[in-house]
Amino acid sequence: MGLKFSDEVCALLTTDFGGHPFLIRRVCSSINKYMTEHGIQKPCFIDKGIYNAVKSLFIRNEADSFCELILFVLMQSYSNEFIALKRLALNPSDASIDNTIISHLIGYNIITQSNHVFDFKIEIVRTYLQKKFKFNRENLTQEEKRTEISIRRNRCEQALRKLIKIQLLGKYDRTKACLAVINNLEDSSKEVASSLSYENLFNPDKNVIYFKDLTNIVRNNWNCFKNFFDCKKAIVISHLTIINDLRVDCHAKDIDDKNFASFRASIEWLEELLTDYML
Repeated sequence: MGLKFSDEVCALLTTDFGGHPFLIRRVCSSINKYMTEHGIQKPCFIDKGIYNAVKSLFIRNEADSFCELILFVLMQSYSNEFIALKRLALNPSDASIDNTIISHLIGYNIITQSNHVFDFKIEIVRTYLQKKFKFNRENLTQEEKRTEISIRRNRCEQALRKLIKIQLLGKYDRTKACLAVINNLEDSSKEVASSLSYENLFNPDKNVIYFKDLTNIVRNNWNCFKNFFDCKKAIVISHLTIINDLRVDCHAKDIDDKNFASFRASIEWLEELLTDYML
C-alpha cells in the first residue's frame, strides 16, 4: 500500500488489537484510506500521531461491530465468562473471579496472565466493555456516584421532556396541552409559563421544569402515557420518584449502596424506554 510503519506503531497495533490478523488488516486499511482522503503522498511513513488519529476514528466508527463479533459467543453461550470479562474491564483489581473461568478466557485468547496479573490481549475489547457498561462499575467513590447520577438523570430528563411534549399533543389540543404542563409546575413558575408558547414551555432557556414536575405531568395525565409505558401507573411513578429523590443537587450526605442500587435499577428501566428520545 506504500505505507511504512514505525516500530512504535507496530507495537501499538499488537497491543491495541492483540495481533488479531483480521483486526489489524482492517486498521491498516483505515490508515490507507485516511492517507488518501487527506491527500498524503505515498510512499509515506506512519508514525504514532497518524496512528492515534486513525485509531480514534476506527474505534468511533467500526470497532464496536468487531468487538461484538468477538464477544458474541461469550454473550450467547458462556454468560459466566462474559460477566467475568466485564468485571475485569470495569474493576481491574478484582481478584475474586473463578480460576476455571479465567482459564477459559485465556484459552479464548482474549486475556493474558503474567505473575497472577490479568490483562486484555485486545485493548479495544477492554475499551468497548468500559464504554458499553460504564454504569455497571462497582465500589464507586461518593464523587463517582454523584457524577453518574447527574449524567444519567440529566439525559433522561431531557428525553422525558421530548416524550411528554409529543404525547400530550397526541391526546389534547394545544391549549389543553399547555394547561396540562402549567398546572403541574411549581407555583413560582406558573406566571412566566402562562405567557409561553407550547414549544417554549419545554425550552429550558425559557421555562423551568423540574424532574418532579415531569413526574406530576405523567401522573396527572396518565391516559396520555399509559400505552407508551405499558405497565401499571404505580410502577412508573415509583421509578420516577426514586430517580427524583436521589438528585445530586440536594443530596449533601453520603449515598449508600442500597439507595444507589435502587437508582441504577430505576434509571436503567427508564433509559431503555426512552432510547429513541435520547438521540
